[in-house]
Amino acid sequence: MKREKKTRRFRFNVIDAIVLVTVLAVFATLFIRDRLADNMAGTGSSDTVEIVFYVNDIRSDSAQAAVVGEKIFWKQNNMLIGTISDAVISPAEIYVEASDGTTKFGLNEERCDLRITVRATGAVTSEGFMLDGTQFIAAGKEMILLSRTTEVEGMVMSVREVG
Repeated sequence: MKREKKTRRFRFNVIDAIVLVTVLAVFATLFIRDRLADNMAGTGSSDTVEIVFYVNDIRSDSAQAAVVGEKIFWKQNNMLIGTISDAVISPAEIYVEASDGTTKFGLNEERCDLRITVRATGAVTSEGFMLDGTQFIAAGKEMILLSRTTEVEGMVMSVREVG
């Protein structure tokens, strides 16, 4: 007895359509994302700004590690922010509540406050500053700052354009 070979004919069905649409969506997303990243990175990344960070209540050794000319990195995003152009060390400011409920201001001579000025490049927009055209930095933002010798948490006090 002779066997007949059955030839299967391909038929397009709903599952095939879903797979095709999904693959096209992935490619479209990758293409748009790549174009958007290129556009953001290329927009005015030549503006120079000075960012002032306030680091409070740290040890004297950590404060002394902030040296003018040293590079500062943003730890969370693993990005270079810029170089230190000024570092001011002062005794740590403290506020103590008195027994009558009032708040008194004082200085803690054993700890330090540090104000670091960092020169950075990026894009200045109407909304603020974009570091390397991709990361927004504005007053009030808390960041972990990393240098060659120390790591501290600081708050952005101001961002101003120079030159």
